[in-house]
Amino acid sequence: MDSPGNFYKLYEKDEKGFFNKLKEEGFEIKSFDRGYSWISFPEISPFFLAEIYENGRILVYNKEKRYKDNKALQKKVSELEGIIKEF
Repeated sequence: MDSPGNFYKLYEKDEKGFFNKLKEEGFEIKSFDRGYSWISFPEISPFFLAEIYENGRILVYNKEKRYKDNKALQKKVSELEGIIKEF
């Protein structure tokens, strides 16, 4: 089975200003009652780029498969992963 994307741990990232950095870069975080949140970049598309789970993990979707026809979203997914790795 193909991987849906890359998982990262977020436990300490928020303490270092991770979510503020995302907002500064134009990403939007939407929380839902089901215990997880999504990250999108509404300026380009309403599609979600990643999921944030209650257990402190983030799933960044596989950009080559999920957004194969949208180079702008592929670029934003790469930027999102860069921000995650920065923290």
